[in-house]
Amino acid sequence: MMWQLFAAALRPLRREDGIENVEWIALAAIILVMLVVVGSMLKVGGQPIGQLIVDQILSWLGLWAPS
Repeated sequence: MMWQLFAAALRPLRREDGIENVEWIALAAIILVMLVVVGSMLKVGGQPIGQLIVDQILSWLGLWAPS
C-alpha cells in the first residue's frame, strides 16, 4: 500500500523527463543562435569571427570525412 502511494507520487515526475530534455535542447539552440549573432557582428583581423568559426568547423569535418 505504501509503495503504491510512493509510485503514484512519482508518476508525474517521470512524465516531465521528456519535457526537460526538450528544454535543454531549446536552451542549447538559443545559445547557438546568440553565438552566431554575436559572431557575425565581431571582426578579427578584418574578417567576421563567425566566418572564422565556420571555417574551423568545416576543417574539422574535413578531417573526419575527407572529400
